[in-house]
Amino acid sequence: MNTPQTTPLSQDQIERLSSLRHRPQDRSLSRRLKFFIRCWQGRLFHPRFQRIKDQTLGMMYAPVYRRLYDEVYPLPDGDIVEVGAAAGSCTVVTGLARAESKRNGSIVSVEKFEGGSRTNYGKNFDENFWIFNNNLEKFGVRDRVKVFADYLTDENAQEVYNLIDTPQLVALIHDADGRIDRDFRLFYDRLIDGALIVIDDVVRIDPDRPIKDKTQAQHFRKFMITCKLIDEMERLGLLENISYTLSTAFCRKPKDTTAAVIDPQRIERLLQEVEDELAHGLARSTASNTA
Repeated sequence: MNTPQTTPLSQDQIERLSSLRHRPQDRSLSRRLKFFIRCWQGRLFHPRFQRIKDQTLGMMYAPVYRRLYDEVYPLPDGDIVEVGAAAGSCTVVTGLARAESKRNGSIVSVEKFEGGSRTNYGKNFDENFWIFNNNLEKFGVRDRVKVFADYLTDENAQEVYNLIDTPQLVALIHDADGRIDRDFRLFYDRLIDGALIVIDDVVRIDPDRPIKDKTQAQHFRKFMITCKLIDEMERLGLLENISYTLSTAFCRKPKDTTAAVIDPQRIERLLQEVEDELAHGLARSTASNTA
């Protein structure tokens, strides 16, 4: 695994990070109850994948990791690109599926290791990178992973391409900011026909739902962007065989398709629709509070 330049952690930092456990960010009673029920179900029905979730600070639930493993296992030789690796839970599951199916090819993981959900774990880039790297080592998949430690843009995409060793990709996994249009522009045409495409956070938010504050609006934005764009990619014929495990979509790339059909101006209009719906939700919440 190529390693970004980081500052060595102290023993106190390592002990603190080693003791971290994932908990739902929404601390409401209903959310916490759902979380613990899902984890109990995971331990009962998918114990191996619940253990991976527990030991890697996984933010998905065990059935999703099990589905990911099952979808990746039969894929042919070739590299996989993962945009949004977080603490490495999906990376670990993907790496185990590739190792246990005796497939060749690397997992190229794109993760900025700071900001967003990472603020709930490590205090900075170095700590979050340590968490990721430690999880890979813990499950024996470190040598299968190459890391691009930055936010993905059109300008730095060549640096990611330089990490890809195979002529074509066999899978694309997105669990980042919802901007699957960017990932499709950069990687879609490198995918083999029938390649696996995984998109997380397909959570449908009622556009008329009141939004209580800007923090909740930021939380919803990613879901709304993801839903708008997955619908657009399906409309353009870039996805087929779409099915869901909880809020994660598992899709395939249809034969003889290209990301050249994506219209940047339409994407901008869809993104503006999201902002308009968020503003509408905030306005409804303000109106109901002052009524």
